[in-house]
Amino acid sequence: MPRPLYILCCESYAVDSQTGKLSIFNLLEQIIRTKESSPKSGRDVPRPALSFVGMAAWGREENDDPNNEYEFDLRIHRPGEGEVIVARAGKFMFAPLPKLAYRFIVHMLNTDFWQESGEFRFESRIREIGSTEWLSQHYPVSVTVQTIARKAPQAPAGG
Repeated sequence: MPRPLYILCCESYAVDSQTGKLSIFNLLEQIIRTKESSPKSGRDVPRPALSFVGMAAWGREENDDPNNEYEFDLRIHRPGEGEVIVARAGKFMFAPLPKLAYRFIVHMLNTDFWQESGEFRFESRIREIGSTEWLSQHYPVSVTVQTIARKAPQAPAGG
């Protein structure tokens, strides 16, 4: 039965072309989003969106049949009661020995999921085709959303 190896979110990554080794840059451990409230309209002023990479790896045991086909999905759970977003889904098979792992990567560009504070979770699920039971691994990230009042521009003194 496949087993979870790792799951994470980061800003970027690189894969060495000769060795296949993975380097992770700027691991996403906490998200702090600041909204500014406009003094004229009272509405929130949009802030730049966040881009990140979600990554998960699954390993197979040596006695697992390499001909087994699996389905997968990579899911985003936003803070609060929002809907679950399926960022990527499909089918895969583990490569023949000696390779015992399969890595999933999803690029989340210009996301703005962060409307309220709470826990954001990146989830990776797999199951053998025909099975009803999912295997799952999660990566939680604390999200803090702050609203600050933008000050109205001041008229120049003495004018």
